[in-house]
Amino acid sequence: MSEGFLQPAGITQTAFSEQLSWIRAHLNEFIKGKRGITAESALDLAELLGTSPKSWMNLQATWDLDQAMKRRVVAWRGFIQGNRCESRLDPPTQKSAYCPLCMNPCNGSLHILIH
Repeated sequence: MSEGFLQPAGITQTAFSEQLSWIRAHLNEFIKGKRGITAESALDLAELLGTSPKSWMNLQATWDLDQAMKRRVVAWRGFIQGNRCESRLDPPTQKSAYCPLCMNPCNGSLHILIH
C-alpha cells in the first residue's frame, strides 16, 4: 500500500493512520504485511478511500489463499519426486488417492503438475 498509494499521494503513515483513527504501528504492520485486513479495517479503509469493504476482504482472502498454497507446496515438496506423485493407494480398498500438491486424482502415475 505504501508504494501504491501513500508515496505518490505524498501522505505519511502518521497522517494516514490519523485519518483512519488507527495507531501508527497498526498501519505500519498492515503495510509491511504483518497484519491482515479485518472486517473492521476493511470498513475503515473503504470509507476513507471511497472503495468497497468487500474489495479489501477479497484482497485478504486472496492473500491468505496464496500463503496457504505456498505452505502446502513446501510441506509436500518432499513427497513429490520429478513429476511422479508419491501418493499411495489404500491397498485394501484400492480407492483413488489425491495428490497432496496438485489435488488431482492420482494412482502414483506420472501427471503434470500445474504450479
